[in-house]
Amino acid sequence: MKDINLESRIGGLSGEPPEHRPDHFGRDIPESVAIVAMGISRFDYVTIACNKGSGAGIAQETWAINKMGGIIFNDICFRMDDLVENRQYMKQPMVDWLKAHPLIVTSTAYPDEFPGSVEYPLEKVINCIGVPYFNTTPAYALAYAIYLGIPHIHIYGCDYTYPDRGPAEEGRGCFEFMMGIAFERKLMIHISQHTSLLDTCFPLESRLYGYNCEFDMQGVNGKWKVNRREKKENGEKKTTD
Repeated sequence: MKDINLESRIGGLSGEPPEHRPDHFGRDIPESVAIVAMGISRFDYVTIACNKGSGAGIAQETWAINKMGGIIFNDICFRMDDLVENRQYMKQPMVDWLKAHPLIVTSTAYPDEFPGSVEYPLEKVINCIGVPYFNTTPAYALAYAIYLGIPHIHIYGCDYTYPDRGPAEEGRGCFEFMMGIAFERKLMIHISQHTSLLDTCFPLESRLYGYNCEFDMQGVNGKWKVNRREKKENGEKKTTD
C-alpha cells in the first residue's frame, strides 16, 4: 500500500484567510451566525430561540441546512445537492419553498427554476481552508463561515452519532476537522450541550481517555483549570490536583 503525501496532493499550499474582505452575496458579514441542521440538537436551537424571543436572539444570521430551510426562519439555506437532479426525490412542498426562497447556496445555480439559488464560492473557500474536503452540506456551511471570518458560530443539529443509536451518519470527521480550523483561526464555536460533536453529550470523564478519576474543569481567563478527583467512595470525593 502506498502512503499518501497530503502536502503533495494539495500542492504544498496551506489554507489562509482571504486577503480582501469576502463578498457575502451582497450582504453585510454578520458578527454571529447559527448553523441549524436536522440532528437531535436542533431542539436546543428551538428552545433557546423561544426563550430569547426569536432566532435573532441567538445570532445575527441563521443558516438552515437542507430541509430545515422550510421549517425555521432563516436568512440563507444551504442545499449543496443539485437542485434539478435531486428534484425527483423531493416532496412537492419542499420544491415549492425552495422556488420561493430568496437565497439558496448550492452547487449549481438554476435561476430560471430556483430564482434564489446562488453558487457556492468553492475555489475561494478551498483556498481559505487549504484542503478540498467537504463531504456534507453542514461542512460546506461551516467552511463558508470560516471563509467569512465570522467571530461567533453557533452550531445546532449537526449530530452524526448518538449514544446507544446506530448506524452513525457519515460526515462527523469532516465537520470536526472544520471546527478545528475555526479554533485555529480564533473563531468562537458555540455548540449544544446535547450534541455528539466533540463527545459533548458524554460525561467529561469518558472524553479523556486513560484517566481513572473524575474531573472538575472551569474556564478561567481563557484557560482551562483542571482539578482531578478520586472516584467517589462512600459518598466522599478527594481532590488530587
